[in-house]
Amino acid sequence: MRIAKTLLLATLLLVASSSNAQYVWDFGVKLGAANYLGDIGGGAGAARGFVYDMKLDQTRFNLGASARYFFGNKTAVSLHFTQARLKGEDASSENPERYSRNLSFRNDVLELSTRLEYHFIQINDVGRTFRYRLSFSMFLWGGVGAFYNNPKGYYEGEWVALRPLATEGTNYGAFAFCAPAGVGMHYRFNKRHLIGFEAGWRFTMSDFIDDVSGFYVNPDDFSSPQALALSDRSVEVDPNDPLFIGSQFYGAGTKANPVEPAKRGNPEDNDSYLLASFTYSYALRGKTLFSRSRYRFVKGRPKRRRSKAKF
Repeated sequence: MRIAKTLLLATLLLVASSSNAQYVWDFGVKLGAANYLGDIGGGAGAARGFVYDMKLDQTRFNLGASARYFFGNKTAVSLHFTQARLKGEDASSENPERYSRNLSFRNDVLELSTRLEYHFIQINDVGRTFRYRLSFSMFLWGGVGAFYNNPKGYYEGEWVALRPLATEGTNYGAFAFCAPAGVGMHYRFNKRHLIGFEAGWRFTMSDFIDDVSGFYVNPDDFSSPQALALSDRSVEVDPNDPLFIGSQFYGAGTKANPVEPAKRGNPEDNDSYLLASFTYSYALRGKTLFSRSRYRFVKGRPKRRRSKAKF
């Protein structure tokens, strides 16, 4: 009877230790591509939403770091820091109106976001080797985040910050919120190493990632020659260019000769951007809250120290 109790206790301790020794934390890095959808650039036709109006030749890089915690077999929460370079230029568009507008920008976005992941496909032993050295997981994710927004324009040989210049007469903030969502996958080998790929769309609460949103400003309202030059760049296009439709289509006239301000962008839709990255993570052992509460009875309660009376 005593031997049976000993074996039962040893079995429970083994189960508890194996359940506690899970790889619930991983820390990683990522590197990939970034592209944006907004008011600048685009295809030959009318502006279209989602990826249909993106220009692949404007794709730039993104890099970042992450920390993830698995609180269940299929669920995890993660924290991400990402730098993404977004770029667009009307000169690469075949649309005559955009081409003649001739605006351009570059923005090194700094994003901090938190996500919730659901791993809907899990293969714990790829190839059924019974060694469990290679596993596979595919997951959906979504979350909330904030990013630093600092669009710049190339002018006279240097990149100039556009936000302080208020090229549309609007003062917008340096920070904005975003809602990232996407899909990802990874292979885990030797239990600790995870190599994967993820792609996600960022729906933002800003229409000024490219510094373009609404209407042209009256040139007389600018106190800075630099702001005036970066507000309307249609005058820089060669008049003999077959795609050029005339700079008089743009601008807002002057106080002496006022005209109705022309649209500089589309204020009805916010800007967004897409990131696609290869990822690498290193997993650490840890204890989930589930295993802590479930197997707490195995360890038992701490014994009380009895003190003898001194009389």
